[in-house]
This record gives sequence, structure tokens and C-alpha cells, in this order.
Amino acid sequence: MFPKSTYVNRRNILKQTLKSGIILFPGNGESSMNYADNWYPFKQDSSFLYYTGIDHIPDLYFLINIDTGEEILFGNNATPEEKVWIGSAEKLESFAEKSGFSTVKPLDQVASYLKAQLAKGQQVHYLPPYRSAQKIAISELLDIPLREVEANKSVALIQAIVAQRERKSAKELVQLEEAVNITRKMH
Repeated sequence: MFPKSTYVNRRNILKQTLKSGIILFPGNGESSMNYADNWYPFKQDSSFLYYTGIDHIPDLYFLINIDTGEEILFGNNATPEEKVWIGSAEKLESFAEKSGFSTVKPLDQVASYLKAQLAKGQQVHYLPPYRSAQKIAISELLDIPLREVEANKSVALIQAIVAQRERKSAKELVQLEEAVNITRKMH
């Protein structure tokens, strides 16, 4: 994980580029192999990871309200039942602090927040979902037909993210070099 300022700066660049609206980033959920509770190893959505640094917690969302400056991380802490299987888990608020989020809300509040913003005429920017569960969730959260989710993706957001991610900081270059060196040693 990079320093908190890295993630805050990345999100600030998005706000400056898009200028208005809501940016919605769904994180990945668990993906089952052959029955509901037999999961593949978890892999976070790369854009979610790029802007938060949170790599191992499923079922999170974050949004940026560009007009108000709000940045909210939505998710739930592990329940006692889940802790039986995963062990002790760091609180979501701790990860939010490390990522520079001052506001954490329960996952079930994403829909009501978005509906209130849509009622005000806010535009919601989101990337094209590549998992069917994300596509369904966006359809339900934004109250748009499933077949229109892809068509309503934000081209402006895609372009802003591509422009930002194609330029690497010195810290990113160091990590890329370390990854290449590890790969070379493996082969």
C-alpha cells in the first residue's frame, strides 16, 4: 500500500478532471467455484485498488461526489460468524483512514445515497462493469435497465483514468521494477 496521500491525490485528480457529478467505483465481490461458499482466491478490481489501496476486502463501494467534495467508502465489517472462517479482521474504518477516506457508511446505504443524488439531477460516472454481479448491482443502484448499463458507462471517466494511469510516479516505477525482478528470479 502506498502512503495515504497517494490515494487522496489520485482521487483529487479525478475530481479536477471530471468537474461535476458522482463517481461510483464498485469493488469486487467473492467469486464462487462450484458452490456458494467455495471461492476462488479474492482479487480486487484494479481501478478500485488504484484509488483506495484496499486489496483484500470484498463487497465494497466507494464514491466521490465531485460537487460536494465527499468521498465515501461503503462496506461492512466482518460479522462474528465470518470471523470464525477468516480470523480476526481489521475494521473497515482502519482501511478507510489508510486510504484517506473520512466517511465510512454501511453497504446498504449506497442505494439510498445514489437515489438522493439522482433525484437532484446528478450524473453518475462509472466504468463498464466486467462482472455480471457488478452489472446487475449498477442496474439496481441507478434504476436503469440491465441492457442499458454498458451504454451508460462514462466515457469521460474512462478517458480520465487512462490518462492518469498511463503516467507512473517514481514510487510506482520502483514497485514495477521490483515486480519484474521477482518475475525474472522465478523463471
